Amino acid sequence: MPASPEEIEATLEEGVEILYLTAPARVTSENGILKLECTRMKLGEPDASGRARPIQIEGSEFITELDTLVVAIGQRPEVPAALKLEVERGNVIKVDEGMLTSRKSVFSGGDCVRGPASVIEAIADGRKAAEAIDRYLGGKGDISESLVPPEEATTWLEAGFPQEKLAPIAHLPGEISTRSFDEVELAWDRETAIAEAQRCLRCYVITPPDEKVLEEADCQFCGACVDSCPTGALVERSAQYAGAPDRVVTTICPYCGVGCQLKLEIKDEQIVRVVPDPMGPANRGQACVKGKFGLDFVHNPDRLTTPLIKRDGKFDEATWDEALAEVASKLANYKADEVAVISSAKCTNEENYLIQKFTRSVLGTNSVDHCARL
Repeated sequence: MPASPEEIEATLEEGVEILYLTAPARVTSENGILKLECTRMKLGEPDASGRARPIQIEGSEFITELDTLVVAIGQRPEVPAALKLEVERGNVIKVDEGMLTSRKSVFSGGDCVRGPASVIEAIADGRKAAEAIDRYLGGKGDISESLVPPEEATTWLEAGFPQEKLAPIAHLPGEISTRSFDEVELAWDRETAIAEAQRCLRCYVITPPDEKVLEEADCQFCGACVDSCPTGALVERSAQYAGAPDRVVTTICPYCGVGCQLKLEIKDEQIVRVVPDPMGPANRGQACVKGKFGLDFVHNPDRLTTPLIKRDGKFDEATWDEALAEVASKLANYKADEVAVISSAKCTNEENYLIQKFTRSVLGTNSVDHCARL
């Protein structure tokens, strides 16, 4: 039965003994005493799904006397026969796309349709059923409701972030939780809850305390988790900006030669957010961390914006014509076998083609390479 590490640790803290690779065989009662016969197992060869199948160990049977036996494996909804609803495997109720059952005017959703699933899926089923019921009763199926007028966010977020590790959740001690039905997980205080809400999911933490943050775990920060989240619960947060952009510019990412198409959201003549273009033929809505989150580089005040020529040990600003003339005059002083050309990984295929043609035809050398050559 799958369990997360924190669930196992909490179980052990409450004094529960876990018997691994043990299968129940039969339950008997002798002189009013409940007995459970079990067999120890071992893992065999992987099956077609790749999982190792448990195999019974001969002669490993043992019997345990019990006060109470709780059978907690598998869940099936109890659907009263009097409802006359068509069910499927697992005794779940069969519904159509609008959550309508086989019986007229009866809708269903949640676990009794899906089997054991999440709360959010049950909520989604309820909303889908409400839309279908509205249409069934003659409405348009629009149950959307706005309780407050729309208002554009104009607050600029702080550049820094609070502590980026996940705040620990306090628990009742095992000696108390095993003797009561009180909530085991204790709520955060107000300050901790606010700090959690402000955590930036874009770059750092979704791991338990004392474990690696995403940066330490070699997360690529590509944002694919944000792009693929089906509910919109994952949203990257820009440190510089909140609100609607002034305009959106479609362009090609300059970080490498792949040619990913991006949409740049501009506010006050600054790039405040980068969105991979889903129509981009090269990337189809994807982008690496540099293309999507490399705003610090773009906005860095030390970024070079004009060519520099070194004169008398000092770099002076120059025009592009002056810089190109300087390069041309220097190259003229070298013979072909004294020159080698390495192109940048940021060059496109077209630019690389021109570089190699220039190297061979103009400079007269075949010493040409690419810094990202595979």
